[in-house]
Amino acid sequence: MKGNVTGHYVAVVPDEIEKVSSGGIVLAEDFDPNKKSRVEAASTRGTLVGIGPMAWKAYDGNDPDWKPWGEIGDQVWFQRHVAKVIEDKENLDKDGKPKKIFIMADENIIFNEGKADE
Repeated sequence: MKGNVTGHYVAVVPDEIEKVSSGGIVLAEDFDPNKKSRVEAASTRGTLVGIGPMAWKAYDGNDPDWKPWGEIGDQVWFQRHVAKVIEDKENLDKDGKPKKIFIMADENIIFNEGKADE
C-alpha cells in the first residue's frame, strides 16, 4: 500500500472469499459476479495494514499505561458499511484484481483477534 494512514484512521484488507466449500463444492458466487459482490460486501473480517498515529488515543491516550488496541498484521472484525474503499493496484488478489483496502475511523474496529494466521 502506497502512502500512510493519517489521524485516527486505520486501514484493513478484508479476507478473501472462499470459492470452494470445505466439502469441495464450487460455490455459486464464483459464477455470478453479482452474487460475489454481495458476498464480499458482507465480509467484516480482515487484517490491519495501516494505523494512523492518533488511532485509539482519544479513548485512554493520557493513561501512562496506555497501549494501542491493535498493530499491523492483527486479524480484526470491523464495521464495513462505514469504510471508504480504495483499490491497492500494487497488490493483486487470487483473480489478478487489485485488493480492496478499507479506510475507517479507529472506533469501527469492533474485535481484535490478534495476529493473522500466516
